[in-house]
Amino acid sequence: MVLKDIPACQHVLRILTGRQKLCLCQVKTQYSISRAVSRGARLDVFAEDLEGNLYAVEIQRMTARTICPSVSDI
Repeated sequence: MVLKDIPACQHVLRILTGRQKLCLCQVKTQYSISRAVSRGARLDVFAEDLEGNLYAVEIQRMTARTICPSVSDI
């Protein structure tokens, strides 16, 4: 995955957050979070910036049906 690359991931997160000075120090892809009681999760990207802020990124594919559902789906 391209977001393993810190500069690439940083660029995407700068666009998504609007924080142009965001600097990442760590990026993990396919990061698993397990829970003792409830279900766990596997994040596409889990990143941390120099200020200690954490970012969880999950990427989904958008289809034409997602953009404009048919009348029968409503």
